[in-house]
Amino acid sequence: MKSLENNTYCSMIEDLLPLYIENLVNDQTKEEIEKHLKECEKCKKALEEIKTKSIFDLEEKEEENQKTNHENIEKEIKCIKHIKRRIFLKTLLAIIITIVVVLLGVNIWNTYRIMKDENGKWILYNMNTGNIKEGIDATNVYAEYTLINNGIETTNYVLLTFDKDNKCINARRIVSGYNEEEIQKEYNNIITNWKLLYSNVKIENGKLYMNDNVYTGKNKEKLLKNLKEDYNAKVIEI
Repeated sequence: MKSLENNTYCSMIEDLLPLYIENLVNDQTKEEIEKHLKECEKCKKALEEIKTKSIFDLEEKEEENQKTNHENIEKEIKCIKHIKRRIFLKTLLAIIITIVVVLLGVNIWNTYRIMKDENGKWILYNMNTGNIKEGIDATNVYAEYTLINNGIETTNYVLLTFDKDNKCINARRIVSGYNEEEIQKEYNNIITNWKLLYSNVKIENGKLYMNDNVYTGKNKEKLLKNLKEDYNAKVIEI
């Protein structure tokens, strides 16, 4: 069981490494990650692999951008000869916006990514579903714990969002540990018997994803305390 707990904790640390590299975690989380990296060769190796992949992706993106820019420049030179200055400026502006969007890129390591929206507010964005969690006045918390459900040990990851009044306004649970037959059975059970407690339920990449309505509306301090006491959950605030 100790080995299983270590592997589960390592999985959570590895999920946070891209955020750690981009310096998007708070001081408490950063300290926890760095402490773990000193003790865990597996996670340290994963960090180096992510850094290496980041450099490779940047170099590849740079080459692609250079090629794209070269092609765009040739097209723009022809365009300048035939259109008025006002139209040319609008076209150039559109090209600049496109390049900026490309350079911002997409985080390929995590389903969830902390990023800024069009108004400059920090949000937590689900790259698979497009769901946006609350932004500027919100706090996002990861909680992880294990449960035995019908003889099956599952790992539960809960992504909680609290508003400025420390009230939970969103809770997304991810459950892993089921095989293909078990996960379909559990999905059907939730849809049939627990649809008032859970919504937006889906199966994705061998895991169950759902909105955990049990947590919404509850006080942050009390909720996190219950998670730790009732489920021995590991909690990381981001």
